[in-house]
Amino acid sequence: MNIGKDKIMATVGTIKQFWRYTVKSTRGETVESTGITSTGIAGDRGWAPISLSRVLEFLQRERVWSY
Repeated sequence: MNIGKDKIMATVGTIKQFWRYTVKSTRGETVESTGITSTGIAGDRGWAPISLSRVLEFLQRERVWSY
């Protein structure tokens, strides 16, 4: 049984621009083309700034590490 054989595709919209945000909470950039992965647009939000003091607070709160 080939389910895909009888599927009918319909256009439901048009993509005018792709925007990628390489660092979370920063200004994005438009891209001419991109790859789509199971986690989203390739290169999108690959990095996020962190605070060392907040990481230490989390580790201590979760009893992973004490200082």
